Parts: sequence; structure tokens; C-alpha cells
Amino acid sequence: FGRSGGGYVTPTGTRGTGWRTYLVALTLGLAVVIIYGSLFEGIRYPYSSDSAAYIEQARNLNSGTGMYSTPHGYSTETDSKPLGLFPPGYPLVIALVSRLGFAEERVAPWLNRLAAALMPAAIVFGFAARIGATRILAAGVLVILSPGVLTFQYMALADAISLLLAVLSIGFLVRAPRSGKALLASGALAGLGYCFRNAGLALLLAAPAALMASSLLRLGPARGNLNSALIWASGAAIFVAPLVGYNVFIFGAAQPYDMPPSTVGLLTNAGMFLAAQVADILGFRLLGQLSVRDSEISVLPSIGVLGLV
Repeated sequence: FGRSGGGYVTPTGTRGTGWRTYLVALTLGLAVVIIYGSLFEGIRYPYSSDSAAYIEQARNLNSGTGMYSTPHGYSTETDSKPLGLFPPGYPLVIALVSRLGFAEERVAPWLNRLAAALMPAAIVFGFAARIGATRILAAGVLVILSPGVLTFQYMALADAISLLLAVLSIGFLVRAPRSGKALLASGALAGLGYCFRNAGLALLLAAPAALMASSLLRLGPARGNLNSALIWASGAAIFVAPLVGYNVFIFGAAQPYDMPPSTVGLLTNAGMFLAAQVADILGFRLLGQLSVRDSEISVLPSIGVLGLV
């Protein structure tokens, strides 16, 4: 990249993003999280049964008894044991931060909220050079204001943390898709995201597949795309390999996630997914709920609303 004035000139000829844009993004992200928290403190309970499992694991880690938790939800077991439903990343970070003198139950939600506050800046980092700083800053703020992000950033869950890591991972790919360092960083961030949520597996599969698919579409030299995929996978392995080793050692399986079969059909799932997209894009949860009625899915209205948007 050739430098020019206070920023840098990207391959598309646009000026690089200055520190003021990041400062604005960070300020707006923090403002949203703090204002939302002040409005709903004492009204919305920031803990779920999943939160209880995370916090119990963190407390047990700090007490020296290991990453144990009492099975919850559908299970009738009462004895604490290693929990294979969630990766260990979130309780591990909760335990580490709480050693600074904070209670685990206070650390847990604020880790998630801090990740959400960083979301606009992360989106600016990844996409400003391609789209423009002002437009992508507005998009970043809209993301954190979407009902889905607003709802889950308040909770003691790992959702916002995982999403932030995915955004940063994709951002490195968008900024410099042929840079070895960027590919390595992108893979490492995706691998780290998988250590926080099982859903991170989707990015671990999608990113190398996209790099390889670009060869089939002749978007780049086949050997270069293969090398890029290998570098990306090497970065991911930095965190995925220890996680798999931990799972095999503790649970006897590379992926120990185990839940009862779903009782919801494919069409109902599709309707609920579309309803969530409608709610997030339009900013009103009620509009999304209108597309699902008494578990009888109404897919076409959701598709119609998304099409109009």
C-alpha cells in the first residue's frame, strides 16, 4: 500500500481509514451498550441456564476443582462433571478476568457487552477500504442496534464475542486476501471463535471452501488459492488443535456436543430463521414475529418483506 497524507491508498484507490473513524466507532459502540444496560438494568435478567453453566465452570476453575458444571436443561443429572455442550473458551476467560478482583457473575455479561461495543470498529476495520468509512461506520452502528445483537449482547453469553471474532476474521480476508500474515490472522481468529461457540465451526468450513471455490470460478491462480487455504487452516489450527486435543482427552470425541433430536421441523426452522432476519433488518422484532404464527410457518410473507427491503 502506498501512503498518502494521513492514511494509505488501497488497491481500489480509496484513502485508508484514520484513527478518528475508529474512535467514533468505538464511542458509538460503547454508548449503545452503556445506554441499553442503564435502561434495562433491573428489568431484564442477564442470565440464562447457559450463563449459569459458564459461571459455574469459571468458579470451579478459580477454586482449583477444574472445569466442572452441573448438567442443566434437559438433563436430570445432579453431579458436577465436564460439560461438553459448550467449548471452554468463555468460562476460561471469565475465570482469568475475575482473578483481577471481580465476581464471575459480573464479569460474564460485561465480557459479552464489551465485544458488542467493539463491533462497529471491527466492521470498519474489515470493510472501510472496500466500501468507504462513512457508509461502513453507519452499517456497523446499525448492526449493534439490530434486535438480535442488542438482545444477546446484554446476556452473560458468548454470542457477541464469537460474532466479533468472526467479523475480524472475515475482515482480514477482505482487507488482504493474498497476504500470508492476514490469512494466518484470519484463520487464528476463526479458530479462537470456535473455542467460544460451536457455531464457529461454520466459518472454519466456509472460509477454506470459499478460497478453494475461487479456483473453480477462476478468480485467481489455483496454486495461490490452495496455498491461501493452507495458510488460513494453519492459523485456525493454532486454537482448534488444542481444543480438539482437550475434547478427545476429556470426552473421548473431537466434538462432544450432544443434544436430543430437534422436535421442530425444517419448514418451521426456516420460518423462524426468516422471521429473525426480518426483525433484524427492519429493526422491529414484532414484524418478524408476524411472519410466524402459532408455530405454523408463513415463509412467503417473510420472503416478501425481505425482498422489499
